[in-house]
Amino acid sequence: MNYLDPGDLFRIAEAAIGSPPTVRNPGLMGSAATRPQAVVHGQESYATVHRKAAALLHALLRTNPLAAGNQQLAWAATAVFLDVNGEPATLAQRDAVDLVTGVANGSIDDIDVIADRLAGAGAGA
Repeated sequence: MNYLDPGDLFRIAEAAIGSPPTVRNPGLMGSAATRPQAVVHGQESYATVHRKAAALLHALLRTNPLAAGNQQLAWAATAVFLDVNGEPATLAQRDAVDLVTGVANGSIDDIDVIADRLAGAGAGA
């Protein structure tokens, strides 16, 4: 499994928003980067690539590590994460926007629901 680090997230944000991002809280950026790797009692918290991607998307959207551009970063980082792990994102643009908006505003908060959407199952897929 290939994971993104905070430096990767910074570069992805820069590409997504078109200029160097202002990091509001470096700790939140680091926390979001490591969330897909979480292990509890020796078990991976997010066992599949889509659950790991969902955890990354959720962490970036709910903690807002940047001063601006968090939604762009979250989607771009999720797409890169899936791609580098052999599962390119296949959501239509409208479905991706709906997913990102829903996670950002809290109406979609379940990692399994997010993972299902990323995998191409569930509402809007």
